[in-house]
Amino acid sequence: MSKNDVEVIVIGGGLAGTSVYNELRAQGIDNVLGIEEGEIYRGSKYKFNGSNEPSSIRFSKGSQISYESDRITYIDNYGKKAADTYIELTIAGRNRQIENAERLEKRFGEKIVKKLGSLTVDKGELLEEIIEEYESYKDSKFSNELELLDIEKAAELSNLDKSKIDGGVFFKNDALINEEGYINNMLKEHGFVQYAEHRKVISYEDFDDGVEVTVENQKTGEKETITADKIVVATNGFMGDKNLKGKFDLNWNFCAAFQYEGKKDTPMSWTYDDEYYYWLVEDGKLFVGGKDISEKSRNKIEQGPEMESMEIKKIIDWVHGNFSGLEKAQPIDTHFGMLAKTKDERPIVGKFDNNSNIYYMTGCNGNGQSLFTEMAHIMPGIMGYRKLNKQEKRFAKFTEPIRKTL
Repeated sequence: MSKNDVEVIVIGGGLAGTSVYNELRAQGIDNVLGIEEGEIYRGSKYKFNGSNEPSSIRFSKGSQISYESDRITYIDNYGKKAADTYIELTIAGRNRQIENAERLEKRFGEKIVKKLGSLTVDKGELLEEIIEEYESYKDSKFSNELELLDIEKAAELSNLDKSKIDGGVFFKNDALINEEGYINNMLKEHGFVQYAEHRKVISYEDFDDGVEVTVENQKTGEKETITADKIVVATNGFMGDKNLKGKFDLNWNFCAAFQYEGKKDTPMSWTYDDEYYYWLVEDGKLFVGGKDISEKSRNKIEQGPEMESMEIKKIIDWVHGNFSGLEKAQPIDTHFGMLAKTKDERPIVGKFDNNSNIYYMTGCNGNGQSLFTEMAHIMPGIMGYRKLNKQEKRFAKFTEPIRKTL
């Protein structure tokens, strides 16, 4: 019998952390403690939570198949086998999240998923690049996921004027997730919830019989030490960790919401524009995000709030020039967060040292919904709580922390 305070500590209260927490509970492990510096789902007051949506938009998380770059680049860099494994992983995670969401909807009655697909559109040479990407899927088992669209259909689905685009590619089986509803209802599934909010993890360290975690209460300033048999670091908040240092490029992400009445809901849509805009219409509101900006490309004084007004202005100008009726619109809500990207676009899942009791699940690479949903499902097996099947073993190998491509 363990002498530690809890069996497992999960650090992080976003999608990654709560999904791992829920999967461990599903395996019958009840003595699990979640720790979140801010509030579950909403993150810390500094908005380092990587949560890409203004609070007025519910369905702005895309559960989808995609690379952080594109399929052609991924094949060039890592080979077709790796590219196919990546898409297989994102499809598995997307399908699992949709199944989870539908189960939660049925049980708790809150709308959580909209199966609208996702869309990439543009014109001229940029559309030619999109079509080339579409063609690269033809020699794979994933070709039935995509559909080439003419200008009429692309304009209808994206809500852009036909003068702005020449066509696009539709990912038919992707979906939009109400992440707040997803997380909150997921945590209800297994009864009581042990999640300590407003607790900042100061440090964690292996010892002979487990891991010692030092936590600071963000409201009182009091510190305490908690011991666990194992911990899972499921947050982007520990990039200074000796194992994670240098493994990520941290990227700021900015987005805004606009009132847009009378328009039907749309899929998540992207352009190949230099600023890589993406958008959707949901319940009479337009949500727009801009290009991720590497932390390395900016001076410290320009970070976070100081940079927000500049990047939001770019989004406003783009909206004025691309959406009929919004030529003078101003945002009703804005948001910024941080994304962690690895060199090879894969998350880091598992542990760096076989003798350690510290596990990691981090590095969303802008595609956290599908990646983290599937890897959270696999995590109990990686931790030794159940057996992994053949596919899960491949996914675990593909994302293991010690790999040449990282």
